[in-house]
Amino acid sequence: MSIDYDLHHAGERSLSLEHVLTQTPIQNLLSLSRLLPKLRALGIQNVTELRALGADGPAELGALTGADLELIEVALAKYDAEQEFARNFKWELLAYAPEVQAEFATRALTVFESRFANTRLIYLSISTRTLRALEQAGLHTVGNVLRKQGELLEHRNLGDRSVGELFRIIGQFARVYRYVIGNLWSVTERRLTPPGLVKAILGPLNGREREVIRKRYGLDGVELTLRETGEALGISRERARQIQNRTMEKLREGSSLALIHDWLDLQLPHLIHRALVRHGGIASTDELSRAVSSTEFSLALIADILGMELTDLIAASQKAVRVGDGLWAISEAFANLARDAASAWVRAGRPASDEPNADEVEAARAAFKTVVAEADSLPPSNQFLQLVARHLDVLT
Repeated sequence: MSIDYDLHHAGERSLSLEHVLTQTPIQNLLSLSRLLPKLRALGIQNVTELRALGADGPAELGALTGADLELIEVALAKYDAEQEFARNFKWELLAYAPEVQAEFATRALTVFESRFANTRLIYLSISTRTLRALEQAGLHTVGNVLRKQGELLEHRNLGDRSVGELFRIIGQFARVYRYVIGNLWSVTERRLTPPGLVKAILGPLNGREREVIRKRYGLDGVELTLRETGEALGISRERARQIQNRTMEKLREGSSLALIHDWLDLQLPHLIHRALVRHGGIASTDELSRAVSSTEFSLALIADILGMELTDLIAASQKAVRVGDGLWAISEAFANLARDAASAWVRAGRPASDEPNADEVEAARAAFKTVVAEADSLPPSNQFLQLVARHLDVLT
């Protein structure tokens, strides 16, 4: 597919862009991070100065080794590929035709690192119906879709409209993913804490939009209803609802999607794992959400922006095994052990409350030996049996 549009004032923009590219700071070339002290000692601040390195003879190279020079050459080649892509693609067209979005996303596939291609579709704001159809077709990642473009319409439940919308979403995701005019931004570099992620997400909103979201998702400490939010802001319940809906649509189309994706990929798994450890290895969806969320951060907000259920978000972390409806374990082996302990409780008789007494726990321990052959050598702890007792309704 060839796109050839005549855009007004393209010349002025390209001149401005060229100037920006020549002044790109060397810290934007992240693969050179360990060389920054050496390069700065040589007075090198931007890409233009980096390219000129060594032009005046070996003495100018200072403490740089041959391996350092090879690393610089590779980094500049990658940078040039990214900038060529940014220069040649007409970014203004991304608001228009799905086929333009598709071309952009396909070209991005060859330029951006593999994590773009490996992004799972469940992270994007794709409709549930389309997502289910793609899963049935065995397409789970951005790369899967882009490599199978020509075959998409052959699949059931994937029509022109849904495929067009799919490429619009993927194209938009590519646009905001990592590289825009040479500036790389990612959760890794910015080291965003959960509150920092929320601050970045809400940053582009106006004051009223930000206040509604903060109050609705408890970012000030207390989650308010629509009526309470309206009263706090001096507006009607209906007006608060309209502002929330409009704002969520804005967030789903905003430039923070890439940042959210990186945070989910890099930090959420650790937070989920840590929460499960704190809860003894088993926790409900609500318990995990509360453990990950805090003042200034709401996991429910992230889920709503992505159009996902909290359970899907937790499952996507790949750090929790679903034991039952809304219940998670830290591993498959732990989940099986919990099921065996639940069977032991049924044999021993359900405890009178969620906090069983010592006699009830001892009866469950005895029953456990009839369920698990290794129980004599690997007996369950009292704490584990009490934990399982709190979740018996789901486990049995």
